Amino acid sequence: GEMEAYSSNGSIALEQVAADNLHTGTSNSEIIGMALISGEISVSNSNGPISLTDIKADVLTASTSNSTNQLQNAVLSRSLANSNGSVEILQAEAPAIDLSTSNGEISGVIQGSQRDYSIEASTSNGSSNLMNTVGGEKTLKASNSNGGINVTFSQP
Repeated sequence: GEMEAYSSNGSIALEQVAADNLHTGTSNSEIIGMALISGEISVSNSNGPISLTDIKADVLTASTSNSTNQLQNAVLSRSLANSNGSVEILQAEAPAIDLSTSNGEISGVIQGSQRDYSIEASTSNGSSNLMNTVGGEKTLKASNSNGGINVTFSQP
């Protein structure tokens, strides 16, 4: 079934939730999700961090303004994270990963090898350790306007 959890000015904590579709959002506080299983997960926050751990989903969209997105131990079909702060991805696996922010760093570790991914990375006011490549079965997009990109892979 469907699950929705919304708040204004209050935190949201979800643990061990299984749903066909999961949508949650708040403002001015944090969203914490652990052990979430869903076809589609949509998380949005303004002025507060998002921290997601042990996630399995077909599609994950996590967006925040003025704070940090952190994604850890995720197995996904598609992932999109954007922020007006830092985006951190730890041990995530997905055929398509799209990370963007405007005022913070994009960092983390992606499961697999860099050669598995076609990579499109860009930053305007920072450095990037990723080279643009083609030919991988999976895609990784990382874009940043005022910060660096430092993403590594779990395998050579």
